[in-house]
Amino acid sequence: MISKSKIWQRRCALSYSSCSLIESIPMLVKIILKPSFYSQQIYLIMKVVKRALLFFILIIGLISCSESNEIPTPQNNGPVSSPTIETFTFASSGISEGKIYLPVLYETNKDLPVIYLIDFQEQHFEVAKDEFEKVIDAVKAIIGFDAIVVTLAEHHNISTQSGNTPEYFSLFKSLAAYVDANYETNASKTLIGRGSEAGVILLSLFQESGESHNFTNFVVTGPPTEFISLVNTMVTEGNFPNDKENMRLHYSFSENYELSRNTRMINNIQAKNYPWLTFGSAEYPDLTFETAYPRAYTEGIKFVFDN
Repeated sequence: MISKSKIWQRRCALSYSSCSLIESIPMLVKIILKPSFYSQQIYLIMKVVKRALLFFILIIGLISCSESNEIPTPQNNGPVSSPTIETFTFASSGISEGKIYLPVLYETNKDLPVIYLIDFQEQHFEVAKDEFEKVIDAVKAIIGFDAIVVTLAEHHNISTQSGNTPEYFSLFKSLAAYVDANYETNASKTLIGRGSEAGVILLSLFQESGESHNFTNFVVTGPPTEFISLVNTMVTEGNFPNDKENMRLHYSFSENYELSRNTRMINNIQAKNYPWLTFGSAEYPDLTFETAYPRAYTEGIKFVFDN
């Protein structure tokens, strides 16, 4: 029978052996991790790979920093084009100075319509001196559309009378003839105006024959009572040349001005349903004569050019 003292000695020996083994683990790890643990060739290969990897990471970092701090070099594409306004002298029995707005697109595309603004010093209402600019703004406001704009060079003090409509119309025909001869454009010609000048445009639309007209589009806003009454009579009685083709008219008025006369004229034209005329109208009750024309010009140009 084994004595208790021997059993105790064996247990202590086992405990000592276990403790020694545990204590030796860190030493084993150190030995394994030593370069000498591997063959010399493997160690050298690992060293080269490590250095190559560090070099690759360094290069990638330098490239990233270079790209993030790079200042783009501006490209020189030559001078930037801009619209131009030119003045000219044309053959006429009276006024003979005109001006023309040429958009940037005209440098590369000569197939553009021409809009002619009739603009005298308004006798019946407050004078607006920015109508030429407002017509240009109206053209620019229409996406995908461009046009040449022409008017007289000066804002002439002319008391517009309905009886002198043929004289005013002849003036703008001469203006258009000069543009046709000196600028390459397409065949589309538009007359645009407000107030008494709008009355001149409206009367000329009906009074002129197809052969002598030269203009195909008409934008009219706010003509005075005299012109409205004359056109109402002409439409009712039919006493005007009907030999016209493919004309478009946009008519507008503001602030309930001459509401009954304007409404009657619009209804009369619509009822006639002329085969040669595409007609559109608009009323701006929230605007005055002095404030309506920029909107009327934009909507009128959109209509006559079917935009």
